Amino acid sequence: MRCRSLVAFLFLFHGVYTVQTYGQVVATWNGGTGNWSNSANWNPATVPNNSGSTTYNVGISSSGSAVTMDVLDDTINNLTLGTTTSLNIGFGNRLSLVSGASSNSGSINNRGVLTNDGAFANSGILMNQVGRVNNNGTFANTGTVMDQMSNFNNFGTLTNAGTYTSADSTLSNSGTVTNASSMSFTHGGIVNSGNFVNSGTISASNFGSIENSGAFTNSGNVSLGVISVLNNSGSLINSGTITTSASLSTQVINSGAFLNSGTFLNAGQMSNTGTFTNSGAVTISTSGIFTTSTNYTQAAGSTAVNGTLTATNGAIVNIQGGILSGTGTINGNVLMAGTLMPGDAPGTLAVFGNYEQTSKGTLEELMSPLAHSFFDVHGNVVLDPGASLQISLLDGFNPLGQTFSIMDFSSLTGQFASLSFWDDGYLWDITYGQHEIDVTAVQAPEPGSLLLLAIGSLALAAFALRKK
Repeated sequence: MRCRSLVAFLFLFHGVYTVQTYGQVVATWNGGTGNWSNSANWNPATVPNNSGSTTYNVGISSSGSAVTMDVLDDTINNLTLGTTTSLNIGFGNRLSLVSGASSNSGSINNRGVLTNDGAFANSGILMNQVGRVNNNGTFANTGTVMDQMSNFNNFGTLTNAGTYTSADSTLSNSGTVTNASSMSFTHGGIVNSGNFVNSGTISASNFGSIENSGAFTNSGNVSLGVISVLNNSGSLINSGTITTSASLSTQVINSGAFLNSGTFLNAGQMSNTGTFTNSGAVTISTSGIFTTSTNYTQAAGSTAVNGTLTATNGAIVNIQGGILSGTGTINGNVLMAGTLMPGDAPGTLAVFGNYEQTSKGTLEELMSPLAHSFFDVHGNVVLDPGASLQISLLDGFNPLGQTFSIMDFSSLTGQFASLSFWDDGYLWDITYGQHEIDVTAVQAPEPGSLLLLAIGSLALAAFALRKK
């Protein structure tokens, strides 16, 4: 019995000794202003540094505390920084958070290196000024992160639900970044080789850039200001909005895969040598230039060319669905299996190339009292069997007895599906000239005729049902 008691006592003593020797120690800042390296500023009176058998969790919570990190290389388990407190990491000094959960509700001014391998939650201010932040763990920002002439390197997971501003700085990501709030970049920007997901807003201006060789997914808003670049050599998936300013110094360069199902407003310069597929809404504004050496492919949605769309190197503008419209210029060949609508309102769309309209394609002509659509083809036109023509009248326009030129070309092969057709309340005749196509409104149906036609149709239907 005595032997058992002695063994139990020795085991308990050894356990207590182990906890004390190898356990975690909370180092608390005593308050006021001072240097990290001064042991008198801490309780217990020691400079926190994970070494030997002691692991330090550091707490700086006394109101008004201002700590200067002046240790060349210090490692702790985690850090808790309270409100109205501050931590200044001096130039050339390093603070590493190796594990656990760290939080900042105050202010961190980093001129050295801050490394996080655990979980870091920022609800205060992190000023990364001529310094570097390395995140290998999780970094969640609901406060403010400001980078100035510095680098934020993310190898883990960075989540922004607050404000992230960057000037002359780079956010480098080879992990995962999720932005649900606001990010802005001036003179610097984003370098992404990992996974970048944006559902908030990202703006780049004045030499700001987004360099993507990984996966960039946008369901929010991305805007490029003057002298800014979005360079994609990876995967760019847009279901939100991407906008470029009206300047040729604002560029989108794609050598990867650009899949647009959202809105892409190009008022600057777009260059594509990769793959570009649209099923959303693309607008090339009057100042915009879109140049592609591979096919411009549209599966659905719309493309409005009010500036210039150029297909080089044998590429074509391949519209397999949706609408192609605008009052600008297309340099290259066009294949139309969707709907061609020259002008967003009545206007002229010019093609310096050849045009082929398939059996699934439709040319929709818009007419108003003041203007009508015109398709100016500086090449050859091929109308496949079944290619259709539609007329849409605007603003109560009465075209009866008038002839309209709707298309010109160098040569024509084929015709529209019908020589005459009813559309928008009128009977239209189509006339094919050597270099143009005209339509004339020859008759408007009388109400009585329409009524007789409807009665006749109902009678035939009833007769067919009775016969069955």
